[in-house]
Amino acid sequence: MAPPVSLSRRGFLAATGALVLGCGGRVRTSPPAASAAGASPSSGQPSTEPAIRIGLAMGRPHLTFTARTGRYLIRESGSDEAIAVTAAGEQWSVISHAREGLRVRDPRGYLSLAHARPLRVEPVAGGAGLDVEEQLYPGAIEVRQDETGVTVVNELPLEEYLRGVLARELPGRGHAPEALKAQAVAARTYALKRMGSRAALGFDLFADTQDQVYAGVGDASPAADRALADTRGRALLAGGNLIDAYYHSTCGGSTASVEEAFPQPPVPYLVSVSDADGRRGFHCSSSRYFRWQAAYERDALETIVTRNLGRFVTLPSGGPGDLRDLEVSETSSTGRVTALRVETTAGNFQVARNDVRWLFADGGSPGLRSTLFLLRGERQRGEIRRVTLVGGGWGHGVGMCQVGAVGRATAGAACEQILRHYYRGTHLERLYG
Repeated sequence: MAPPVSLSRRGFLAATGALVLGCGGRVRTSPPAASAAGASPSSGQPSTEPAIRIGLAMGRPHLTFTARTGRYLIRESGSDEAIAVTAAGEQWSVISHAREGLRVRDPRGYLSLAHARPLRVEPVAGGAGLDVEEQLYPGAIEVRQDETGVTVVNELPLEEYLRGVLARELPGRGHAPEALKAQAVAARTYALKRMGSRAALGFDLFADTQDQVYAGVGDASPAADRALADTRGRALLAGGNLIDAYYHSTCGGSTASVEEAFPQPPVPYLVSVSDADGRRGFHCSSSRYFRWQAAYERDALETIVTRNLGRFVTLPSGGPGDLRDLEVSETSSTGRVTALRVETTAGNFQVARNDVRWLFADGGSPGLRSTLFLLRGERQRGEIRRVTLVGGGWGHGVGMCQVGAVGRATAGAACEQILRHYYRGTHLERLYG
């Protein structure tokens, strides 16, 4: 590996914070205080394990599924009357007809009458999950229709959902069980805090990086199951409220405070902390994205600006114009780019914070790995011809660094020590058993 590139103009920050209780947590004995102003929809804490609704897909023309084992009942939402009962191994579909509603197609190709209400597919006996696009989903599947097609929702117990999250968010980490426990607590806290935040769409959370990555439980591991069992019902709180337990893949040496990444005020438990290991290295340096480089030629930059700039700034009626220059105009104390100036023939535009990453999405990639980068521009006759970015980390940088958590666990840190480091001044409570 090449020598680390120094990215921060003022050095990585270290911070101190209050102790967190151990991953065993403490049992809640009194109702929670009301959530702070501006908190996300879940203001209270459950006393029993809740069910959660995960949006798997939107705007699809149909859903095709197969019961792996057992039988499943298909019915209208709110009705006890069965439309059909499936058998193991049979392939069924729910099809959207814009003017008619939802129709069920059986394995022989026959179509049901149209249904105006959402349809639910629920286990009756021995159902181990539905195969949807080669992924196994436990619980029930609900299919809703709107003008764009069907929305597919997986409704299941929260702890079962977390099995799938750990399989995707921190896979293959059986050698670092304390990191898996910390991830379980963070993912549970995030889900509880955000439940209801997508209610207008008919579900609680997206199944991708808009919330937490989830693709069923087919890849769940015994190590992840142990981490969930050991931390069952435990979540992070501050001031009596569930916290926004942000996390990301790789911080690059220092996490970001929340206001560096998102347009929101500072939060005491989401401050920048160093990921240094005390040996002149960093706990997340094993990540392939601890340091990265990217280069863009003039044509690619023009395409990026034309396609993406209007997503983040208000453009004049004539569009973005032709690109003239591109430069970093503001950085944070941790070296993250908090504003990028884009000069075109139509004017000067500022792209802020985490939007800088998505500005560079080009169809073949989702954007920059992080905002922790240095930009070197090559110009000709006053116009940008090429840019090279030397960066570090992957993700928004706020909250727990996942690879850093693994590094800390490998070095001997316990779950509570990991959480204490990344979420300052919070504590663990067992909300349900």
